[in-house]
Amino acid sequence: MNAIRQPVAFKAGASPAIRRSVIARVGRTVSGKDNGAPEPRPAEPPSVEYLKTLPGITAPFEDIFDPAGFARTASVRDIRRWRESEIVHGRVSMLAALGFIVGEQLQDYPLFFNWDGRVSGPAITHFSQIGQGFWEPLLIAIGIAESYRVAIGWATPTNTGFNSLKDDYEPGDLG
Repeated sequence: MNAIRQPVAFKAGASPAIRRSVIARVGRTVSGKDNGAPEPRPAEPPSVEYLKTLPGITAPFEDIFDPAGFARTASVRDIRRWRESEIVHGRVSMLAALGFIVGEQLQDYPLFFNWDGRVSGPAITHFSQIGQGFWEPLLIAIGIAESYRVAIGWATPTNTGFNSLKDDYEPGDLG
């Protein structure tokens, strides 16, 4: 299988028999015809089988999309943690993108709360324009939301179960 992906370098004096044996191992002859020796596919690890059951396996990737091959060496436990992280970070990113759009579109609207006109300009600079009185309640709200998420999905940390999800928890499903 490696001979397909990596070019084989031959010395100038290499015999044609060596070339044929290398080509025969990959299943094709010099002319490109199939020599009838298909390579058996190795059994897929349980992590790959688990990935195939998750939502999101659609065309054009009917199989899983894992170009770096992380799933082949990971455990199902690792895959579940990665999936949870992917979902949480995706949700935060969507809220941040929405905040940029809403912040810029409504900053000149008179009923929009923008700290008495102090917040203006492009949304990328809004972060530094917010003063005290906003960050503390925001930190408390985020802490409450994260505590709820951890209580629902994450197992109690023990020697063997540290940093793992509950067995009956589906990543991203908060009810």
